[in-house]
Amino acid sequence: MRAGVLLAIGGAAAVLVATVPASAFYSGSDPDSYFNSTVRAIEAHRGWQGNEGVAFEPVGSFTKRLPDDEFDDIALDLVNWYRTDQGLPALERFEPLRVQSAIRSNKLADAGTMDLPDPWYADDAVAACNPLTDIHSMSALTGGTPQDAYVQWLADPATRNALVSPAVGRVGIATVSEGSQFYTTMRIAEGTCPGSGMPFVREPSGLPTPRIHAETTADSAGLRISVQRRGDQQLTVRVQRAAGYVWQAWEELFLEPRGRAVTVRPPGGTYRVVVPEQGGYDVAFTDPITIEGPPLPAQ
Repeated sequence: MRAGVLLAIGGAAAVLVATVPASAFYSGSDPDSYFNSTVRAIEAHRGWQGNEGVAFEPVGSFTKRLPDDEFDDIALDLVNWYRTDQGLPALERFEPLRVQSAIRSNKLADAGTMDLPDPWYADDAVAACNPLTDIHSMSALTGGTPQDAYVQWLADPATRNALVSPAVGRVGIATVSEGSQFYTTMRIAEGTCPGSGMPFVREPSGLPTPRIHAETTADSAGLRISVQRRGDQQLTVRVQRAAGYVWQAWEELFLEPRGRAVTVRPPGGTYRVVVPEQGGYDVAFTDPITIEGPPLPAQ
């Protein structure tokens, strides 16, 4: 356990000197142990969202730098000093949310820029806090002082509003360094952390799964689709097109359960075939399939 650290905050009118308590943030010493379970939980959630029409995108590779516990403790004490000065309760450290902040900070450090899209952070936070009402994410680039990160956050109106929200309660702050640059991400959650079981942990349905066969035609410009299952009821089959991070509906077909293959010729792009749950059979998906040809015209 570390001893307290003296902290000085310089301002236009006053200087605060406080003692930072020993750390409650703890990243350990093994990067794989720290990151791997969270990565699996996030990817499970993204995969579950695929059933709702959202394209699965893996978390992707990143350098597994462990976050700086001491830096992050000081940054959080600055934040909590600001909140208590506003008559608000201090935010509670929450390591699972901090792991997600650390993934973001590592990706920023790998890219060497703060200009990096982060489209999944709100969805991913459910892997730490469920039910989740709201999540605010902000990052800072400094030369190595928590005070600089704190000043940047207060200078941003959206972040400042999040810091004084009475509804938020849990926080994860993670700082990693690359060379002389320090990348700090803070995520503040409004919700129950950790809360109930995550919704994407899908219980086995016990239903059989239809067999989908989908392949490109000889010229790679078409898609041949067939479905095998028992019964005589027509099947609803959906062809979805990947557009950024979302699977969009392209065409809906009605196939005989043991009929001949149907060929469709969509514009060039990436597609998948989905058979929704129906007729006593579970949902089924194909892997993404690339179709050659002119792309879909811009809207």
